Order: sequence, then C-alpha cells, then structure tokens
Amino acid sequence: EYMGDNRMFDDSQAKQFVLQGQELCVGNGKGQLNFSEAIQCFEAAREQGYPPACAFLARMHLEGYGFPKNESKCRELSIEGWPGVREMMKSPTFASDDIVQWAFGFFHDVGHGTIKNVNIAEHYFRLSAANGNSIAQNAIGVINIKNAPADSLHWWTLSAAQGNSYAQCNIGSYFISNGENKSVPEALRWWTLSANQGNPVAQFNLGTLYFEGNEVERNEEEARRWLKLAADNGYSNAQTNFGRLLELQGATDEAIKWWLLAAQQNDMIAQYCLGIVYRNKGDNQSLENALQWWTLAAEQGHTTSQLHVGLAYIFGTGVLEDQEKGKMWLQRCFAESNAETHFLAGVIAWTTNHKDEATKWLRLAASEGHLLARMRLQEWIDKPVP
Repeated sequence: EYMGDNRMFDDSQAKQFVLQGQELCVGNGKGQLNFSEAIQCFEAAREQGYPPACAFLARMHLEGYGFPKNESKCRELSIEGWPGVREMMKSPTFASDDIVQWAFGFFHDVGHGTIKNVNIAEHYFRLSAANGNSIAQNAIGVINIKNAPADSLHWWTLSAAQGNSYAQCNIGSYFISNGENKSVPEALRWWTLSANQGNPVAQFNLGTLYFEGNEVERNEEEARRWLKLAADNGYSNAQTNFGRLLELQGATDEAIKWWLLAAQQNDMIAQYCLGIVYRNKGDNQSLENALQWWTLAAEQGHTTSQLHVGLAYIFGTGVLEDQEKGKMWLQRCFAESNAETHFLAGVIAWTTNHKDEATKWLRLAASEGHLLARMRLQEWIDKPVP
C-alpha cells in the first residue's frame, strides 16, 4: 500500500480502474472507445489518491479526448499528480510498475509539474513498454518517428497488436507519408481498423483523405461520414474540416457551428474560417469580429491570418489605422516569405479596393514565378485599353 494525500488505499483496486480506463481510452481491439467512461475510471482512481490517474486525465485534456483541449487543465493535473508519482518511483514495489513508469515519463514529456526532458521521458516509456504497456509503446514511436522511423514502426506494431487504436492510426500515417514504404492500401487498412474502434484521429484522417481526393478517388459521402464521427468525438481538426465540407455544400450556418466548437479549442484554421465568414458580411461590426478571429489565429502562427491582420491595420479595415502594428504583423507573416503569401497580399488589397498596394504585391509575386499572380496582373491591371 502507498500513502497518498495522507490516505491509505488499495493499489490493486485503483490500478484496475486505471487499466479499465486505459482500454476505454485507447482501445483493445474488441470494442469501441468510450472517453466518458474512461474519465469515470480515471476519476475513481484519482479519488482513491492514486497519482498516475492524474497523468491519464492530463493527457486527455492535452489531446482533447473527452474534454475540449485545455493545456491549463493538463498543467493543473500534472502538478497535482507529479509529487505522488515521483514518490512511488522511490518504492521498489512501484518502480517496476508499467503504469507508474509511463506516468513518470509522461510528466517529463509534457514538462508540467517537473522539468521537460524528452530523454528522461523516453527512458521511462521504454521501461514501461518492456513491461507491455501499449500507451508507452505508442509514445516511443511518436518520439522517434523523425530520426528512427523503423524503430517507431516496431513499437507501434507491438502496441497495435494489443488493440491500441492510436498505434494503429500511427501505422496508417506511416504508410501514407513514408517515402519508399508508402502504401495507400496499407494506410487505409490501418486507419480503418483504428476508426472502427472509434478513434477520432483515424476517422479524421479517413474523412480528409476522401474529402481532398489526392490519394484516393474523392468521395464526399465517405468524407462526410468519417468527419462527422470524428467531429462528434470532439476532435477539433475534424470539426474544422467538417465545417469546410458543409460550407462547400451550401450549409454555411451549420459550418459556423462546427467552426465555433473547434475555435473554442484554439483551432487556428477554424478561427481563420470564422474571420472569412465575418469579413464577407461587410458591415463594420462584422469586420471587427473578423479581425478578432484572425488575430487569435495569427497569434498562433497562422500566416494567412497574420496577413489579414496586418493589412487590416494598414488600411484601417474594421479597426483604427495603425501603420506600425500593421507592419509588425506583415513582418511576422513574411518571416517565411514566399510567392504565395505575396500573391495573397495582392488579392486582399485588391478586394478591399487598395489597388496601388495590390499592384505592388502582385508584381512581386509574379517576379517570383507565381503564375496566378501573372494572370491576375493581366486581368486586373495590365489589360489592354479597348
């Protein structure tokens, strides 16, 4: 037994709650994920004073599984759970426990409650993975995918064999993007295995694949089905793409509802889309609202939103003109300057009736080889006088 929060508890009962929650959260290949029931299990273990339960709840808040994404809540739970997990690692009874090892690694991976150190995190994930923990096996794969993809595939395969839906999803992503090993049929197979367990990331991947139609034949019906499932699971990327699909189908009001849900989880693409919706309404209040959404996205590094914010301040659109602030946002946007951003600047300036600025940006983009910029120059500015 372990003393936690000055209370004695039966570790075996608390760990059973966590093991049940783990299966409900990541899958076991036999049923559907159920985030709400997983949360109940983790909360039951937490109520008994079992510190690793805080790590599982923190992870769910961080990733947006069963909760809206909330890093502050992740930090709060990590600070609560870390001292107890640290003390458990000092005990021979718990130091070899796969759940405690994974939690110790998790807190170092996110850097809340203790220092962020990926090397320490990986070390304890490997200890936990060697004890058969599927979440730790999946985590090793995520850490090493850039530098050791074959090692990642090895650990994901071990995790997937236990039914871990996130490992199955990651194997699918490996086969869709890994150069010489690329195999769309294999990616579809693994994503479908994962999605059929209710994994929102795999559902999103399938929906987006069918929506964009780059690797498979475009299929709006399949895209809608998978994106809706993932969006209903609270996955913000899916809520954003489901909104895009609805907008294309003429259901803009319904799209806005989904973008608002995603934007509340700080999804910068959804925030950008909401900005466009309000910009298109054209009245002063809507222009102010557009700027508010674009600013939220711009602060997260969304370059097109930075462009919109910068030009709004330059031209005084929806806000008092502020040349310095406008230039600051444009500098941030053009920090990774390319022909596409210059072209977009020209289009935005043209559509807001600032033709001199539009000409400047379009000519710059055209000089950088942007074919559409050359076409717009010919169509809008350099067309022959009849």
